[in-house]
Amino acid sequence: MDILQPPEEKPYDRDIAVALVPGLGFSLSGGRLGYGKGFYDAWLAKNPDVRRVGFCFEAQILTEVPMEDHDQRMDYIVTEARLRSIEQNSR
Repeated sequence: MDILQPPEEKPYDRDIAVALVPGLGFSLSGGRLGYGKGFYDAWLAKNPDVRRVGFCFEAQILTEVPMEDHDQRMDYIVTEARLRSIEQNSR
């Protein structure tokens, strides 16, 4: 799909503070419906201190999305209408 993916290794020697994560849909509890390959989930699992920010349109906010054990939750969801901070205990 030609979607940019995080590199396996850090591209520079500084820590990464924020990851902007795309998705097909997001739940209000920070769940993310991705594109099915697990690249972002794997990278986020290896980098647990990175703030995870899901970007989408308001129409992509769903009541819930299917989540598996390896799926990573977002810390924030940003749409054209709002910024939602996800409770840490939801993650």
